[in-house]
Amino acid sequence: MICHAGWLGVANRILYGSLAALNRTRTSRALAAICLFVLVSGAHAQITTGSISGFVTDPSAAGIPRAAIVVTRVGQDVTRETIADQSGFYRLDDLAPGRYDVAFSAAQFSPAKTNGVEVRVDSNTRVDARLKLPQAKESVSVSVSRLATDSSELGAVLDQNRIETLPLNERDFLQLAFLTAGVMPPVEGSPLSTRGGIAMEVNGGREEFNNFMLDGVDNNDFEINRYVLQPSVDSIQEFKIDTSTYSAAYGRSGAGQVNVVTRSGSNEFHGFAYEYLRNRDMDARNFFDGSTKPGYTRSQFGSGLGGPVRRDKTFFFFSFDGLEEREGLTQIGTTPTAAERAGNFAGSGQTVIDPFTQMPFPGDQIPQSRIDPLSAKILALYPLPNLPGESGNYLGQPVQPQTQWQYNARMDHHFSPNDTLTLRYSYGRDALTEPYAESNTSIPGFGDVVQDSGNNALIEYAKVFSPTTLNSLLLGFNRATRKDFQENYQTNVNTLWGVNWLPSNAVDYGYPSITVSGYSPVGDVTELPIDRAENTYQITDGLTMIRGNHSVKVGIEERKQQHNGIDD
Repeated sequence: MICHAGWLGVANRILYGSLAALNRTRTSRALAAICLFVLVSGAHAQITTGSISGFVTDPSAAGIPRAAIVVTRVGQDVTRETIADQSGFYRLDDLAPGRYDVAFSAAQFSPAKTNGVEVRVDSNTRVDARLKLPQAKESVSVSVSRLATDSSELGAVLDQNRIETLPLNERDFLQLAFLTAGVMPPVEGSPLSTRGGIAMEVNGGREEFNNFMLDGVDNNDFEINRYVLQPSVDSIQEFKIDTSTYSAAYGRSGAGQVNVVTRSGSNEFHGFAYEYLRNRDMDARNFFDGSTKPGYTRSQFGSGLGGPVRRDKTFFFFSFDGLEEREGLTQIGTTPTAAERAGNFAGSGQTVIDPFTQMPFPGDQIPQSRIDPLSAKILALYPLPNLPGESGNYLGQPVQPQTQWQYNARMDHHFSPNDTLTLRYSYGRDALTEPYAESNTSIPGFGDVVQDSGNNALIEYAKVFSPTTLNSLLLGFNRATRKDFQENYQTNVNTLWGVNWLPSNAVDYGYPSITVSGYSPVGDVTELPIDRAENTYQITDGLTMIRGNHSVKVGIEERKQQHNGIDD
């Protein structure tokens, strides 16, 4: 349900709140669906589609009743028709984002046409036409305006041209969100930005308060409120970021609404393939990297194909995107010297006290017989220094490997100009090994192993009952899995050290976290493991009825969420 300003927006949100309360009882759901609507002027279409509206007038600027309007989607030749009302006003809702040709005709007037009108997601495009008499020699006037005069929503639409042509690090489309007013990057080291993902704060809202949708399907990891799938730039038709006073149909989060619409095929076959390669040969050496630059290799590659299965009827689009990265990291730590490991602290400036006698060891040398076997095993967790001195004497340069790949497949079938079925399935996987996990330590060997995957599926049926009555039924599925294990999760330290007081459950294997004063800490991350899976089942139905200058919007959405797994 859509409202655009003032008390109508408040009433709309109250009604959606009422729906949530009514849905608690099975017998009230039908009543909620019937009662939930607001009558507003210039309401938007479905949040995954757009609309075209305007006036058809004669040379004196008077409206032409019952003028005929036909829109044809460029590349697919799929048409929609409507008739202007008594004032000459017309509106076509639920148009898929893309380019359209708009034709106008009326009895006793010359026809008019404008080509390539851009329809954007969750937006209305104004197209007015002033028709001329057949004997008139002057040209027909058609004006197109994208100025949002019928909505108070704030935000921006990023179309396919900007997504594909603007530079993007790792081809992450969400970096373009920072071009929108009110969108800022998060604070350094924030929870959602520490593993290479993009996090953002919208109009002061926390980074966890955003809502991500993919073709209207929930795309949120509801455990930490980040996106599940990051579609490749080739598979995106366009996306919109709403930052304020947006429609209550979003109805989930209070900050930004990121609404992504995927690309469909056309009557012509289009394919592509690419690879981007980067390595350390062109990188400058960091002062702290030592004499050798850390290794760095990144290869990002992909391909795709779209076209007709049956011309003017069935279209498909498929894309694949992969990333292979090997990044050398640099950290300075402090480890015991060879002499200190043998108990020799002479010359260290420290007086070593025998805890039993409270007297200094002779020559600050701890006898070998006094070094506990378990302490020796803990000392073995530290690598030998590779830099001079007793502090900051270890330069770690491990390699962080990451592998990502994802694919997106979509099919659109038009049973008729009034019946459209859309099927889409997207899958992505990310495997990352972090030598330094959660700022746990500056000594490699105690990082974590991360495996994320996401599934997102859509079945949508759109029915045009008449030019003024439309319905859309959407079934969606979203699944997010995260496996985040300590690097030594397969090591049973009880057996290795010959003790019996460490955790014996297999999910808690790994080295305990150990801090020795004066040295870098060692041991695995205590907040792990994480092994969880989340499912979201979604059903959404929206009915739009255009009556004169008004739109009546009736909608209901229900989601079932499941969370299973381990969260240490």
